[in-house]
Amino acid sequence: MKICFLSCEYGPTIAGGEGVVTQSLAEGLAAAGHEVRVAGLLERGGHSPVWEERNGVTIHRVPVPFFRGGGIWARHRLWRLVRRWSKAGEIDVVDAPLARGLVAAWGRLPVPVIVRVHGTHAARTSPIAPAPSSVSQWFERRGAQRADVLCAVSASVARLVTERLLDTPQPCVVIPNPVSGLETPCWEPEQPPVIVYSGGLSERKGVCELIRIWPRVRRCFPAARLLLFGRDSSLRTGGTVSQWIKDQLRQPTDLGVEIRGHVPREALARAYSRAAAVVLPSHYEAFGMAAAEAMWCGCPLVFTRYGSGPELLRDGEEGLLVNPHEPDSIAEALLRILREPEFAAGLGQAAARKARSQFALGPVVERNLAFYQQCCRTLSDGTS
Repeated sequence: MKICFLSCEYGPTIAGGEGVVTQSLAEGLAAAGHEVRVAGLLERGGHSPVWEERNGVTIHRVPVPFFRGGGIWARHRLWRLVRRWSKAGEIDVVDAPLARGLVAAWGRLPVPVIVRVHGTHAARTSPIAPAPSSVSQWFERRGAQRADVLCAVSASVARLVTERLLDTPQPCVVIPNPVSGLETPCWEPEQPPVIVYSGGLSERKGVCELIRIWPRVRRCFPAARLLLFGRDSSLRTGGTVSQWIKDQLRQPTDLGVEIRGHVPREALARAYSRAAAVVLPSHYEAFGMAAAEAMWCGCPLVFTRYGSGPELLRDGEEGLLVNPHEPDSIAEALLRILREPEFAAGLGQAAARKARSQFALGPVVERNLAFYQQCCRTLSDGTS
């Protein structure tokens, strides 16, 4: 097949989960012998090349000019580029993310346009999330409504989008994200125990609740360390999350808390394989790539019960689900893992089996390929 992905987060510097997933699928499909190209916008000041070929994938970036209205102009150029490809028979299907609503104003094409829901800003998932602008709400809503077919990374976010962004219900196919590019490490936790948090220092990710209960964990395990990975962000009340952590704990290093910042995924995987547990108490997760990667590494996982949590793992069997709005539940989950090493090892083993069977790149690529082929047949039957 000839597949066109839309993405503004495609490497070489991957900005988020959507970029990781798109690159994994694109390179996996290319390795399987399919013709894959990626098209997206190159934001003002971006330094990526406007065209390149990497790992069998051709990447086209439309620069956003600096003049007023340049974003709309670049979106129109992106639409014309993809329309030309589709009319020339150079692509069979378009796979676009819901974020940014790149297809919001598109007309009809001779190929199916799939809108893949990795997450949503327009349908707020947390009361502390910044209110989306009316412009971003319009683009996401119109993007969802423009889709020939909707696809989501979890049933939870599929329900959210169909209920809040669509005027009439529409089927939404659920295909989980793949885990790729990581080795299959052996889980060997360090002593004294290390707890790992990743996914960005953000209020919505539950890191503030984690910090509030950490002294309780330290009272029971005085040598335990907490490693915080991810980019810093701003607090609603001003300042940054990292500064709030330092102010909250007074002397973070004395409580074993280390802020490590953003690191490559490979370094995170090594940290997971040596951690006693990974804790991700988000207020909501559309999928949870960090959680899936921790499961892949066989590390016991404490994960949110909101959003995709119950889909990713069975509570008490493949990990522990917690309510981030009840911080004591986070402490109790971590203490149980630290106090019951055999139970913790069983959680990690079961999680690894699930991740390596359901999130492995090969099977997920095959599911996506079958989905694309079905979309093409459905469009052909409807126009014949």
